[in-house]
Amino acid sequence: MRHLLRDTLNLLHQGESIVLATIVDSHGSTPRSSGAKMTVRRPGLPGESILGTVGGGITEAMAIRDAGGLFGTPPGTALLRELDLNRDLAAGTDMICGGQFSLLLEHVSPNSPATSALEELDRLLRQGRPGLLFFQLAPKDQGTFSAQGHAVTPLSDAPPAHAADVPDSIRRSLVQLAMDKGAVGLHTLEDQRYVAEPAFPPAPVFLYGAGHVSRCTARLAAMMGFRTVVLDDRQDFANAERFPEADQIVVLDDFHQAVHPETVGKDAFVVILTRGHAHDKTVLGQALRTPARYIGMIGSKKKRGDVYAALRKEGFTDQDLDRCHCPIGVTMNAQTPEEIALSIVAQLVDVRSAGNEKH
Repeated sequence: MRHLLRDTLNLLHQGESIVLATIVDSHGSTPRSSGAKMTVRRPGLPGESILGTVGGGITEAMAIRDAGGLFGTPPGTALLRELDLNRDLAAGTDMICGGQFSLLLEHVSPNSPATSALEELDRLLRQGRPGLLFFQLAPKDQGTFSAQGHAVTPLSDAPPAHAADVPDSIRRSLVQLAMDKGAVGLHTLEDQRYVAEPAFPPAPVFLYGAGHVSRCTARLAAMMGFRTVVLDDRQDFANAERFPEADQIVVLDDFHQAVHPETVGKDAFVVILTRGHAHDKTVLGQALRTPARYIGMIGSKKKRGDVYAALRKEGFTDQDLDRCHCPIGVTMNAQTPEEIALSIVAQLVDVRSAGNEKH
């Protein structure tokens, strides 16, 4: 969702209109489930014609065909296709699926309310906050709908981040319905039809230090689907030009209050890559006081011994220190910043997949 959202926004910011295809309901065996998305570009443009997928094969072909027709309609026009992949159809197309799903296609233009809502959703996810995208589907003509009232609200007690032209009671009901389902869905409230799609940020990686290894690690971590946050006390290093893939960049006053337990939660990955042993010790001591799922610190075994000894004097136990992966990364003969980053991110992916098991 996150990569597709940003790639789609890039197209819209470049002035392209697109058709966004979303599976809004599914039952039985289908190639993709509710929430699967695909962005279809106008035919004839250079580059890839689609981003993402709603299942490949005949489902993707049908989506592309219908999207081509939507480009000739006003922005905001939508189609809702109910597809039944019965056994005969599946067998005739080399598919083994036999379920049913509903596919929504929406024509989205730059500078539209839909684009503004997508931008707001991206902003929330970059901050590590879950959000709900919702809008109304009003019947139009010839089987089409008008997608209108696009809005985004945080999935929290906070006030709406993007005001919607719907009653607050409707918004609260959609939030509850979306949370109960845990996926995009079609909902009828007060005789009106709404699409409500929750979006949840991925696990965050907090990169302490903005040097060469951190730069490569941020790029790979983002590629692997982590939410990347870069923190350093040097603005010349911690900036968007050096870290274009980062979700957040924080310029610290110093490293003494760099790790905040309210933001570094039990799903967080802490990677310590500062420019010196003293800063590494300071950050590690703070990180060990959080419930972070993963803590790793770059450095040799000698450096580890020095840092651990200093922390023991501050009251940390061997059990506390055993939470830290140091030397960091999977075992490989890594030499360059790119190779070291590969080793680190491979370990992050392994821990994310297998649990908080140390190697």
